[in-house]
Amino acid sequence: MNEQEKERERRWRMLMLKVVVGSTSEHKINATRAALRELDIQAEVMGFAADSGVNPQPEGLNEILEGATNRAFNVQRAVIRPDGERILFIGIENGIVYKKTSRFALVSDYAEVVLLDGESVFFANSAGHPVNYGDAEEAQNKGFSRCTVAEFTKQRTGCDATDATPHYTGGRMTRVELLKGAVKLALAQWLGGGQ
Repeated sequence: MNEQEKERERRWRMLMLKVVVGSTSEHKINATRAALRELDIQAEVMGFAADSGVNPQPEGLNEILEGATNRAFNVQRAVIRPDGERILFIGIENGIVYKKTSRFALVSDYAEVVLLDGESVFFANSAGHPVNYGDAEEAQNKGFSRCTVAEFTKQRTGCDATDATPHYTGGRMTRVELLKGAVKLALAQWLGGGQ
């Protein structure tokens, strides 16, 4: 494919583009809008509730990816697509990952992003940041099926339970910024047409 054909393909991909995020979370919707804006893609973005099928506090990369995948496919099934209308479906799921070296153990928060365009699927993950190990242990003891680590971080610090990232970064980053990077990576793959 030559450069002219690639540009024509890129423009076609963006014609009448709608993006549906499998969540009503403003963090996830705003991250998607910001990623589209940075890639100079004009699209209508909307959030639509979609079940992740995983615990409120996903643990491990597999469960996080499962949640994002379920959100993307569930929202794709739920949204009526008029003939000829171009819609991308995005699933985003945050969770925690336990890591251990010979010198230390830590728990980090990550997000997985799954983007669906027809039969094509694109994957990306966010940068992660460590979370308080004690908060993670308390949430695990109570049960990840009933609570999240961020709920315990909020109890301990008073931070926003839907965005503890500013607490851990001294206010220098937000959850939207972390998610935006992962959504942007998935969109860049989609624009590039590669997997």
